[in-house]
Amino acid sequence: MKTSKVILSSLLASTILLSCSQAPTEAENATENAFTKVEQEEEAVEEETHQLSLNEGEKWQANPETTEGVNNIVSLVAGFEESEEITQYQKLQDKAKAEFNLIFKRCTMKGEAHNQLHHFLIPIKGSLDILAGDDLDASQKAFVKLKEHLRLYNEYFV
Repeated sequence: MKTSKVILSSLLASTILLSCSQAPTEAENATENAFTKVEQEEEAVEEETHQLSLNEGEKWQANPETTEGVNNIVSLVAGFEESEEITQYQKLQDKAKAEFNLIFKRCTMKGEAHNQLHHFLIPIKGSLDILAGDDLDASQKAFVKLKEHLRLYNEYFV
């Protein structure tokens, strides 16, 4: 009888220990899955929110200072030679960021044209932030992305 009580007690203790050790893992997985789902939903909303669109098939009217600033960034990027030195990307970022900041300072656009300009500028800021970093590979990729993105300006703004 004592043996069966010991075995029963051991089984009960093992069951409790196993269920306790598994419960947090399942809870952690559920929490992680919930966070992942929220992040994916936020990314989808952000992506949808930041889509450039035309003004009923027409380009948006930009103020001359904005166009000048974007053209200055385009010139800086066009004159840049891709490099194996991170400092070159950081220097490009310094110059482009100065122009980028002037665009915001001088912008007089209003309404949906202003919103669309921000949709255009947000990816530029992301690329510039990467160019300021210390990761050469990331900077090289951000440069290519920036160069490609800048081409969109003339498709959406006049």
